[in-house]
Amino acid sequence: LMKNTHTTINSHDGAISAVTFDPDNNLLITGGFDRSVRIWACDGKRVSQIDGFSDTLTGLAYAPATRTLWMSANSAQPVVYDPRTLTDISKYLQTQPVQHDKDRADQRIQRLFTIKETGEVLAATSGRQLVIWRYNKHGAAAILRAHTDGVEALTHFYRPGQQSNSGTSEVGEDALVLLSAGSDATVRRWQPVSRMNPALYENTASLTGHEGAVLCALYCAEMACFITSGDDGTIRLWPEGEELQVAPGVDCVREAVVLDEHTDHV
Repeated sequence: LMKNTHTTINSHDGAISAVTFDPDNNLLITGGFDRSVRIWACDGKRVSQIDGFSDTLTGLAYAPATRTLWMSANSAQPVVYDPRTLTDISKYLQTQPVQHDKDRADQRIQRLFTIKETGEVLAATSGRQLVIWRYNKHGAAAILRAHTDGVEALTHFYRPGQQSNSGTSEVGEDALVLLSAGSDATVRRWQPVSRMNPALYENTASLTGHEGAVLCALYCAEMACFITSGDDGTIRLWPEGEELQVAPGVDCVREAVVLDEHTDHV
């Protein structure tokens, strides 16, 4: 026989309209008419909260295959979060709105479900459709979008956190940086959104200066800088460091050491 051990708490400011369970972190997740999602430990303590929805929560589903939380608030497209860091990762996933033609433009997701064995997420819509998103374990972990033309070069730099003198703790965080460059004459710096989900990157700096396509990029550990070259016949040295970081997606002009003896592309 099952024993009744429930605890009653005032969890939302309105009726609860959706609920799901995260077995990986042992968390209960609820959504309500107050347009918020709240995450609870099994002892009834609220761990965190997600706000900013424009309507009542109509669907919640935890996908164990990707360890992500899928949410809908009477919306045409699901909102996907990493529940460990409360990071919105929707833009990194290849999800499409449920409608596929103008006649069904008013369709909204009413319920969300998951199938643990297959890793699929299912949505029931107001237009009597069943939409399925299938996890592809061989697919890209993330898609980075910012360049406006072809990407010609990619390099990276990784520095693990240093150990303290006693060897018992880390001093500083790991540094993992990607540098991409392409035909849009822009060099872009990418860093992980969080250490807990290193597959998801954001554009933390856009470096301009090249006057044509950037064709080559590499990291030189001895000089502690990224090196790029391109159609304008120049080689540019970009120092690695915190001073390169700006607001995500904001273009900036960054002074670099320029070598310009070539008369054609490098």
